[in-house]
Amino acid sequence: MGATLLSTRFLSVGKDADFSVRAAHAEFRSVVVGGSVMRVNEEELVGPERSYYRVRNEIRFWGKYVASLHGIRLRWESVKLSLLRYSGLEADSPVREAVLAGIWDGLLDRSGRYAADRRMPALPAMLARTIARRVALRYEAGDGSSDGFSRA
Repeated sequence: MGATLLSTRFLSVGKDADFSVRAAHAEFRSVVVGGSVMRVNEEELVGPERSYYRVRNEIRFWGKYVASLHGIRLRWESVKLSLLRYSGLEADSPVREAVLAGIWDGLLDRSGRYAADRRMPALPAMLARTIARRVALRYEAGDGSSDGFSRA
């Protein structure tokens, strides 16, 4: 696993983090170059598309680099954080469905472009909405945790 070009596995969001980890694994030294500029030849992502890629790629990222019990926990933490964000969105927002689709595709390690009609299947979506409510309630209760399942 060398540090080569930016990976297309993490389309639009997450390529820089993926490159940084691969560079570290290849034992390259990281430096900060003051005044440097990075130019990106991609359209700025907004709305549902941006949310989808951010959620999906964060979950895929942890699955790629941490293949252990700790990696499973990091993926679960990413899912919970995404569900917390989901619970704060407007009920009829298309971003909500994009977040659920991103979670689903991230857990299944799916790549490819976002499609507005992409959806998490009904049963997992119902479970995700229930977990989102629990996570949001625990977070709002101020117990310092977003974990809807831990016991005090």
